[in-house]
Amino acid sequence: MKIRIAIIALFTLTVTNAFGMNSSLTEPQLDTLNIKCNILNQPTNSSPVFLYKEKWWKKALKIVGKDLAGGLAGFVTGSVTPGLGNGVGLIVGGAASSIQAAGGVLNPGSDSGNSVKNTNNKYDFAGELHIKILTIGLDEKNEKSLRPKGQLNHTAFLQFARELLIHNDVYTEKDLSTYGIKELSNDLQFVLETDNLSLVELSEKLSKAGRITDRESAILELYFSEMNTINSINSFKQFVKFSIELENVISDSNFPESSKQLLLSMCATTRHDLNFWIQNGHLLK
Repeated sequence: MKIRIAIIALFTLTVTNAFGMNSSLTEPQLDTLNIKCNILNQPTNSSPVFLYKEKWWKKALKIVGKDLAGGLAGFVTGSVTPGLGNGVGLIVGGAASSIQAAGGVLNPGSDSGNSVKNTNNKYDFAGELHIKILTIGLDEKNEKSLRPKGQLNHTAFLQFARELLIHNDVYTEKDLSTYGIKELSNDLQFVLETDNLSLVELSEKLSKAGRITDRESAILELYFSEMNTINSINSFKQFVKFSIELENVISDSNFPESSKQLLLSMCATTRHDLNFWIQNGHLLK
């Protein structure tokens, strides 16, 4: 995949279409972003190593889609006001969707996440914790207790995820009280009911339903469209560069913190999740 200069033009066009003609919106216009990203046409010199030569990649991408759909659902759970999301739900809902979709993976091992970290993204921990839950939860011993008879045990998984989040000093017991069995079950049901939608379509659906803002949807639609073009190791690396550039722009913007939390957490989860399955997807049955 080549990261094209046209991406910036598309981003600006998306911004204009989504917000330039809507005077009723009170949030800062999307074009207030200082787009300094140097997302250039810089193909690598090395020969591409295509992921699609491996049969597992299509299934891995499907699982990634489930992860991100669960994360989106988790973020908007319990939020009747657009933009006021749930960071706990984003992490837990996404990881639950992944483990439910990826049943049968044994001892996946490390995610090798150092190559995809973005220290400028203050929500990068969302992606890292997502992977920690997967790495431990998909271990053969834990997988059997979390997915007895092939079905995710919601109570056992929620307890496991909560203990991990507290152990990593990210959330407190009070924070975790906002996301319970009901919310987890609703998230997983949402992922099941929207299985036929792409992430781009899902972002649009959530926007139309008033669960995320038009601006958030516009950025996510662009982001997931770029993700869908990944077909090689090289294109994955280019996507990571694109993601980090975009994240840095969002971080420097005057977006409300709720929007930054959603967008930066989703980008972090995407980077780490794709990397995890590239490293471990060959274990998929």
